[in-house]
Amino acid sequence: MPSNVRRPRPRTPRSTLVLTWIALAAFLGVAPALAAQTGTITGRVTESAASGPLSGATLQVEGTRLGAGTANDGRYRITAVPAGSHTVVVRRLGFNPQRRTVTVTAGAEATADFELQSSPIALDQVVITGTAGAQERRSVGNAVSTISAAEELSKSAAPNIGALLNARATGVTVLPRNGRLGAGPAIQVRGRASLSLENSPLIYVDGVRVNNSTSTGPSGVSGGLGGQGSTIGGRLNDINPEDIESIEVIKGPAASTIYGTEAANGVIQIITKRGSANTEAQVNLGAEVGSLEFRDAVGRIETNYMRNPAGEVVPWHGLQQEIDSGRGFYRTGQTRRYNGAVSGGRDLFRYYLGGSYQNDLGIEPNNTLRQSAVRANLNAAVRPTIDVASSLGFLVLRNRLGADYGASPLLGAQVGHRLLFPATRGF
Repeated sequence: MPSNVRRPRPRTPRSTLVLTWIALAAFLGVAPALAAQTGTITGRVTESAASGPLSGATLQVEGTRLGAGTANDGRYRITAVPAGSHTVVVRRLGFNPQRRTVTVTAGAEATADFELQSSPIALDQVVITGTAGAQERRSVGNAVSTISAAEELSKSAAPNIGALLNARATGVTVLPRNGRLGAGPAIQVRGRASLSLENSPLIYVDGVRVNNSTSTGPSGVSGGLGGQGSTIGGRLNDINPEDIESIEVIKGPAASTIYGTEAANGVIQIITKRGSANTEAQVNLGAEVGSLEFRDAVGRIETNYMRNPAGEVVPWHGLQQEIDSGRGFYRTGQTRRYNGAVSGGRDLFRYYLGGSYQNDLGIEPNNTLRQSAVRANLNAAVRPTIDVASSLGFLVLRNRLGADYGASPLLGAQVGHRLLFPATRGF
């Protein structure tokens, strides 16, 4: 395509927008009618040993999507509960779950207090699988590792999902294929399963499978900073780590029983953030600025040999030659990322809106990354047993990965002939 022809910008599918507006309209129309036939459940959750309030506990009305969390004083409030008899279950990590039957009257408020006992072993953790809905961890016959993104990001910043996964789940290895910005990493669960075929696990985002390809091309051909084969952009880089709630890794060939034979290398399930009911709007802003450097580039590129005009074999180092001539082709790169998110919810509606902007410069002049991303997760409880959810992601990406097979300066330096080297300076 000629350079002066502007490419059409991708647009959000019209059908997705129509479904979102239908869900919002249904919510606004049904909410007043439901309010007249519902009541409220309130109470307090305490710890039996210390007789003090227990914060961070999760309560849910069984058989419905209704629930709430306890505040610092241990109190909770569940609104829009249909009139009648219901079972409320309360859970918290490190404590035994407890259930209680509550009778709700239309327009009235029912009280249910809970006193939880500590438990050294958590047996009822819930995980996401390929089946419809979540399951308790002990009922799943697979080894599942869970990574809390918010907790890990509070300890150390992760520029992408590959860095968030690395060294945070047993048996999961994440290695960069090369040093280019935007290139996908090589992810292996419990080692390599094949010497020639793809070893990457399946990737799911909120239950939807995404492309997990990271490189193609013949092996043995070096490009960029030493990667094998041609490099393509990794789709995991499209997701902002700040938008992730948790990551679950299903290990081993046993994952094939749920996801099919393609899951023999394991499955990585990414769950994005959603708003919490009955909470005020929470705004989070962040910025990351740093530098990128190819440290000790001369020492990490091999010295080769060639014949001089006299026919003698002499050492030759392409990168050192360029540095001595004042034409060094590696530079100090930059990384810049800006994030923002707002989340919250009312009685029957929850929302999460997040956005990010990234503008990075690689250590090679022909490697840059600029992307803008927006994510919107909306949940509307149109009925006590029906929850309409929409997850929208929009990305604008401009990524120059650099050129392989002769256009990268490192290839000419490794081949070991000065006649090839000037041809690589075409950027």
